[in-house]
Amino acid sequence: MILLSSDWNLRILKNKQGKRKGTRMKAVTIFMCIALLVLGVFTRIMFNELDQMNKTLDGIKIEVEQMKKDLSELRMLAAETKKMADELRMESLELKKTLEPNKAAETGRKNNDEDLIGSLRPGESVRLSDDSLAYKVKSGDCLSRLTERFTGCGRRPCWEKEWHRLRTDNPDFTDPHLIYPGQVLIFGKSMQN
Repeated sequence: MILLSSDWNLRILKNKQGKRKGTRMKAVTIFMCIALLVLGVFTRIMFNELDQMNKTLDGIKIEVEQMKKDLSELRMLAAETKKMADELRMESLELKKTLEPNKAAETGRKNNDEDLIGSLRPGESVRLSDDSLAYKVKSGDCLSRLTERFTGCGRRPCWEKEWHRLRTDNPDFTDPHLIYPGQVLIFGKSMQN
């Protein structure tokens, strides 16, 4: 057995139970070394974990800052969008104000046209505000003769083309072979010669 110091040797010799006490001291010393080693390893692990947590925290801080920037940009965009919506609303109101007189005039024209059509007697025609022609069918009228009279086209191939236009101008008109006295036919501007 190799002893570390001369003082140590003297203590062992002076004590009757020196061998036991020395063995205990060695065990305590070894235990303390192992404890310090474990503590060092544990401390190193804790510092590594702390570093990881700090890095994660730094990443979170960066993300929070980016979110704050994004939020401020979104707020600015929302303010701009609201401003644009208000401007569009104002333009819409101005446009409505300018269109209302036109609408009233159009309604007046429509009412005037309806009055003109209502005052027609069978066999009479009248020019409407949009330059179309309204005719009230009388007994004995034939659609091909009326088409020839108002469009200049009475032959069959030509009349068949005009029939589609006539149907567009008169949505309630469904059968070219059936017209009735008192029925009003509108010959649109595109049909007239």
